[in-house]
This record gives sequence, C-alpha cells and structure tokens, in this order.
Amino acid sequence: MQPSIQQFTLSLLAYKGALIEPEERSAGVLLGTEMASALGMNEYERLVFDPAANEANAIRVDYDAPFFEAAGRFIDSFGSLACLGVETPELKDMSPERELERGLRLQNGIFRLQECVPAEMLYLCFSLRYDAIADERSGGVLEVWVNPEARSIATMAAVLDQPEAGDAPSPPDLAAIAAKAWDLAKPAASSTVMARVTGFGESLKRRRERDLRRMTEYYQAIDQEIRRKIARAQSRVDARRTEIQRLDATHRAYEARAAELLERYRMRVQISVLGVLAARIPAYRLRVQLMRRTRKTEALFSWNPFDKRIERRCCDACQRPTESALLCDDQVHYLCLNCLAPCPV
Repeated sequence: MQPSIQQFTLSLLAYKGALIEPEERSAGVLLGTEMASALGMNEYERLVFDPAANEANAIRVDYDAPFFEAAGRFIDSFGSLACLGVETPELKDMSPERELERGLRLQNGIFRLQECVPAEMLYLCFSLRYDAIADERSGGVLEVWVNPEARSIATMAAVLDQPEAGDAPSPPDLAAIAAKAWDLAKPAASSTVMARVTGFGESLKRRRERDLRRMTEYYQAIDQEIRRKIARAQSRVDARRTEIQRLDATHRAYEARAAELLERYRMRVQISVLGVLAARIPAYRLRVQLMRRTRKTEALFSWNPFDKRIERRCCDACQRPTESALLCDDQVHYLCLNCLAPCPV
C-alpha cells in the first residue's frame, strides 16, 4: 500500500519530534515551541485529513494547504539523499527454479538458471509527489523502490514502517547510483501516476465535452440567426455585408473560445522528488541465461523477503518494469510487449 498524505504528514512530524495522537482521519499533534514557530502554528493543533470533515478550530491538510508547503521545509533539512539501515525479515530458503517459473514470463525465448546466491543488495526508494493540474488540481505521494543492480522495481511498502530503521553509512558513489536508478524509477513512477489520475482525467474530459457542446450550441444558434438575416437581406447590399462580417466575427469568436476551453481543461502532470533513501537489504541474486534462437545473454534478477517474488525487471528500451517480456533476435535485449522491434544495435 502506498503512503497517504496522512501517513506522510504524521510520520514527518513524529520524526521531527512531535507527539502524535492519531485517529482514523485526524490527529492531535503537540509540536513544541520551535516546530510550531517554523510552521506558523500553535504548539498543540488538531489536523484533519478528511475533505468531508468539519471540525471546529482544526487545520485541514491537503496538498494545496499552506501547512503542507511549510512542512516541506523539514524535508529540505534532511538532504535529498540518505542511507537507511532497516530490520528485514529473515531470508528463508526458496526454490529459485519455481520462483523464476512464477515470475519470469518470456514470450519468445527460454531461460536457464545459472546461479542463485544470497546477497545484500542496495535498493533506492524515491519518495515522490505528483500533481495533476487543470482548472482543478489533484495530487498525492508515492514511493518507487529500485534495485539498480538487477534493473528491477520492487514493492516493499513495509520497509519504512520498521521501527528499527535508522541511519547507516552510505557508499561513496551513492549519488551516481541514485542518478542511474532514477532512469528506472521515472518511467515506473509515470505509469503509476497516470493510472492514479485516470479518474481525474476522465472527469476533466466529461466537463470539457459538456462545456464544448453547450458553447457549440450557443454559437450555432447565433450562426443560424445571422444566416437568416443574410437570406432576408438579398436586395440590401450594406445590410448583407454587415451580417456577413458578423458571421465571420462569430466564427472567430467561437474558435478563440474553443481554444480557451481546451486549454482550461488540458491536464498537466508534474512529478517532483521529495527525497531518496538507500537501504541494503538481504535478497537472492539470480544469474539467469536468456536464450533466443541461437543467441544468448545473461541477466540478473532479484528476490527480496518483502515482495517474496522475483522483482519486475525493466525493459531495456523504455525502462518500464514488465512482467511479460520478449527477447530481440539480435542482441537478446529484454523488452516489454510494446518495444519489440528490429534491434538498432
């Protein structure tokens, strides 16, 4: 399950030292003098996360709230990249062959397990905020976990819920690793965000079509009335010319209003990185041979104790994670179903 704005906000305040009295869709928070001053709030406040709730003297928290923007300054103080030590479930024995059969779906090739060893693998968690903006706004937060060594996307939603989580030393090249991992996280995040804002986009489309239909009917009525006047003014040259000019002006006005309406309902989606956490997690590293006709190559796959399955490997072309893959004929690239084409290499 992805974190909600309530989970995110309360976790952030608790990390900074606030005392939390959580309820189902609200919370009481004791901030302390310094934090309250930084947020422009009283030392004790009631926070409400339910848009339908109406609680007197409570602060409503959503993605457009001044409080949420102010709390973002706390994130800046963390630094955008940190290494985390977490308590992980025991890495129990599993059957790599069975897990590969369950999680690796090759449509046009075969695979053969070469090696399966337990290893401490580096995972990066990108904490992201997204906003879908049109005449209204919708947004949220999400996490994307990347295993850069295996080029895979993991779920592992429970990692950050571990009470034993704490700071850990980071590898010296962590920034470079994170930059490469972002190339995999970004397409995965885009797919997730677009799925989440589907309802918002469909609502925009319905309202756009409704308003466009009403506007078209309005201008069609004007157009028809002007054309009737033109027809009645056959013998009056000046009156006919005036009505033709009105007709042209009406068409220009319609085109301008239609362009304004389309722009009003045009959805723009923004994704921003709140921070990146790195964690070393015990996992199984699987070295697998992929074979297509007479060609073959090797690829790494990973199995972690949170997902308890083979992680989704990213397409070599579009970088999106895929559960069903195809192999190209030339270089045996690992491709999603949308990317199979003659290999450019």
